[in-house]
Amino acid sequence: MRRILETTGATSYACYISGSNNFRYTIYPEYKANRKGKPDPIYRQDANAYLVTEYQATVTDGYEADDGIGIEATRLFAQGSDFTIATIDKDLNMLPGLHYNWRKNEFLDVSPVDGLRSFYRSILTGDATDNIPGVGGIGPVKSARIINDLTDEIDMYEAVEAMYTDKERMVRNAQCLWILREPDTLWGPPESTKRSEEDTRTI
Repeated sequence: MRRILETTGATSYACYISGSNNFRYTIYPEYKANRKGKPDPIYRQDANAYLVTEYQATVTDGYEADDGIGIEATRLFAQGSDFTIATIDKDLNMLPGLHYNWRKNEFLDVSPVDGLRSFYRSILTGDATDNIPGVGGIGPVKSARIINDLTDEIDMYEAVEAMYTDKERMVRNAQCLWILREPDTLWGPPESTKRSEEDTRTI
């Protein structure tokens, strides 16, 4: 924590720890099922208690620490504030803003469109760590070929939808992968996904 604060030059900070009642288990009971029976990391509870006591960490309820970061980062981004997201988790690359990976000691500036690309690539590849299967045969290289040249979210959504045979599973995966931007607000398909049908009716 001291190294992160010193390296980023932060004058204030917010720290989050995942609590209980994660909404993702309601959407997908097999979420992180591959971790069942595995031992808890040594000293994790002690480390969490230390962060709460010494750094006033917030223990989230109903969602994960990543979501707490997402909600706060979205608020700061909308305000035009200077902030840094300190994380070693690539899943947070869907959040616009300056990122700092303390393990690699690297900074990454993520634009809104790059954040969307990261999210839609993850729907294609899934997340083996969290037991979320994506589209068979699509890994990081192929997902990048499908998504990386796109700049419009509708196009990204339609490109991903075309690769799934089960739209319900696609939406479920997306809701599990999406990092919250507002409390109690699940991800949903972009509002204009039916624009072509509406244009046809208008004509």
